[in-house]
Amino acid sequence: MVLDFSKATKQQLFTIIQENCPITYKYRAVFEFQKRKEKDISRKISRFKNKAAYSDKTYYLGG
Repeated sequence: MVLDFSKATKQQLFTIIQENCPITYKYRAVFEFQKRKEKDISRKISRFKNKAAYSDKTYYLGG
């Protein structure tokens, strides 16, 4: 049986961590949580990359 952790919901991942599952499934579930967290952080950074703090002004660095 092959599980696709990237398509699992948060609730499914929590269930894998809490239930009596093989330890490799638990590691994969935790890894998936970490990957999603890093992806969300990356989105937030890239969304505000060229925005000045506390305003909607756009700025560009010379280069």
